[in-house]
Amino acid sequence: MHTYFFHGLQSSPQSPKAQFLRNTSPDLVVPDFSKLPQDLEAWVAHARESVTEPGFIVGSSFGGLTALVLADRFPDLVLGYVLCAPALHWPHHPVRCVPNYNYLIRGTQDDIVPYACCAEFAVKFRVPFQEVSDDHRLGKPESLILIAEMLAQIRWEYTRDARWA
Repeated sequence: MHTYFFHGLQSSPQSPKAQFLRNTSPDLVVPDFSKLPQDLEAWVAHARESVTEPGFIVGSSFGGLTALVLADRFPDLVLGYVLCAPALHWPHHPVRCVPNYNYLIRGTQDDIVPYACCAEFAVKFRVPFQEVSDDHRLGKPESLILIAEMLAQIRWEYTRDARWA
């Protein structure tokens, strides 16, 4: 099982979040979306090409929305995800389902993704939602550590449940 990181529109595979996750997840695959247009379908197509085997996704901002749509369209590929300030305010197709193993995190000083979008999504799909004292980038050390802990938790839960299946 791989772990994938989908960065946001104003980011790249060299972002601090990607670098931090590389240190905590040696199997991390980070597709480069930076040269793509701001088009969700192009991002989802690139994500589908990049996800070569089922795994877990950490998706940030537009990358979080991409992870969400990918999971909805290809549920067998996405075992779980951590959505970091996902661009839920961006127009997209209605989501029908989410993986069983997931988290949603948002900074209280996020001036891009509205709180209501995240809160409504979390309630509708029963996704654990946590706000932290950070901005949209979620780049503070404590936020990065929490993201890594959330990822470790969903991996552990999946492995535990797979053993009993």
